[in-house]
Amino acid sequence: MTRSAMSRAEPRSRLSRERVLRVAIAHADGGGLEALSMRRLAEELGVAPMALYRHVANKDDLVDGMVDVVFSEVGLPSGGTDWRTAMRKRAISLRDVLARHRWAIGLMESRRNPGPANLRHHDAVIGQGGPRYDLIFDNVGNHSMSATRRALTANGTLLSNGGGHSAGKLRRMIKTAIVSMFVRQQGKPSVKTQNAADLRALKELVEAGKITPVIDGTYDLRETPEAIDHVAAGHARGTVVITVGDRPVARVA
Repeated sequence: MTRSAMSRAEPRSRLSRERVLRVAIAHADGGGLEALSMRRLAEELGVAPMALYRHVANKDDLVDGMVDVVFSEVGLPSGGTDWRTAMRKRAISLRDVLARHRWAIGLMESRRNPGPANLRHHDAVIGQGGPRYDLIFDNVGNHSMSATRRALTANGTLLSNGGGHSAGKLRRMIKTAIVSMFVRQQGKPSVKTQNAADLRALKELVEAGKITPVIDGTYDLRETPEAIDHVAAGHARGTVVITVGDRPVARVA
């Protein structure tokens, strides 16, 4: 190629995290998240696969970033509007966004490492000036502590059961206990106990079809490390079951 032809050629766009995420989202919008791989993404960007890892740590980090971009497209509740109207506008905006990014529907509230747009969204929603609660049972743990406290009454109590993997839960429990030492609002960990009577009652409800357990998948005992990694990465969409013995292994598609 001559120098003049090279000068007329369109320059390659500089690779950045934002560009990587935007191209990944476009790919997922067209073919679903399952069809997205680091190799295919690199091909679409015209770079070697290893170049992607300067901008995203791994596939989970890529998906975290994609979900955060989707959150950034949702309109935040604005000040000066009553909370019911604000929440309705937010719901309509969220519906429109997820209609464009259907692959994100099951991921919006399940990521273990929420990004800044995700946190801004939840902080704005919780702090919108709606009702305050005497008790909040946080079963997911993906809201910031300050946002959750704003939804409590002055003497309210927060029961925390979430926080992603075990290390995240422990960190959140410790933070909750420390904050409770200095404010009237109290935070407590959720302590679960089981007894035979409750388990029998639960068994009867399941057998009667009144309760349908959501099973993400089953793993053989020797696959326990794989199951733990699956939950820790934030992929689980239900209960993960470890089986003992020769049983078929099922996975959620």
